[in-house]
Amino acid sequence: MRPRPDDLGDETISISLSWSSCVRFSARGIGIVFFGCVIWALLFDFENATETHCTEQGTLNVLPSISSAVGRPPQMFFWRIIIAICIVQRCADGFMFRSYYQAHMPRHQLNNALNNAVWVFHQLEQAGLTLLTFVSSKEDHQLHEVGFGLFATASLVHMLLQCALHHQLQSARQDSATFRESYIRKKKMAAGGFSSFAAAMVSFYLHNATCGSFLFSAFGFFEYLLVTFNILFHISAAVDFEGLVLFAGSPKMMVKIPHCDTKDPAL
Repeated sequence: MRPRPDDLGDETISISLSWSSCVRFSARGIGIVFFGCVIWALLFDFENATETHCTEQGTLNVLPSISSAVGRPPQMFFWRIIIAICIVQRCADGFMFRSYYQAHMPRHQLNNALNNAVWVFHQLEQAGLTLLTFVSSKEDHQLHEVGFGLFATASLVHMLLQCALHHQLQSARQDSATFRESYIRKKKMAAGGFSSFAAAMVSFYLHNATCGSFLFSAFGFFEYLLVTFNILFHISAAVDFEGLVLFAGSPKMMVKIPHCDTKDPAL
């Protein structure tokens, strides 16, 4: 039963918030600002955004890397603002998934270890995202590279491990069409993420080794795909937590999962 505001007392101000809406807001906000930064760089800062150490050799490029697109003012400020707003929701997702798996998975040592690993790499991904956002390549190139490497690596490992957990949990929930939909989405996004990362690394290596035209642009393009698959993977949490309501008020704060006949009864 959905909690009512007067459940918290006679003199209280309370709000209820759908967690799925929070997830969608966060993912869409990051996506819109990210591609807005890329478009701004192309329209108003093309030469600087596409410049590389190979430019003096006459190498041509048409797309900036992520670091160039989001690491220069004014787009840098919009990117930092949206990440500062949304990173809390992303970190909270890690804790919610950890509790979700603990509640639904058979309890044995392997599942517990896998669940803990998913949580650790999820938080490492957010740490890497925060680092690469608030330390630009112009401010500290090496530290920025560490942030991007941490984000990309932890993101891919997190995708792989969470798909493994979902696969184990799926066998116990064959009656849940919603859960199967989420699992299929996660597998597709994880496959896209791994493919994009591999293509980006090949493009980056060839760019540094040969200084060929458009190789850096290819690297940037596959970076965009990697970020897109990451966003789509995280937005699948909106399906997992459909019907979950955060109900907050003074002096209490509660999380309730209301019964909904049209959704997965286990959520």
